[in-house]
Amino acid sequence: MPQKNTNNDKNKCSVILIVICVTFFSLCYAGLYWWVFQETVAEGRPAFIMLVLTAVPVLIIIGVIAVARQRMQEIDKGELDEAKKY
Repeated sequence: MPQKNTNNDKNKCSVILIVICVTFFSLCYAGLYWWVFQETVAEGRPAFIMLVLTAVPVLIIIGVIAVARQRMQEIDKGELDEAKKY
């Protein structure tokens, strides 16, 4: 039994690590676009484009967190290899 719990902990840690990495890179992407468009809006570029391009990473982060939450629930239920069935 302890080995199964350890395996669950490892799988949960990997899910959390992926969420952190994707969130970090998505925030960097959003910050880069925010900075670039702050500099170029003064030159007459539309602000709508800035909002769309910075909203995309935020939506990606929301999706990744939702999927990670579902995956954590699967791990808790013992469904570690459910994807291998398909």
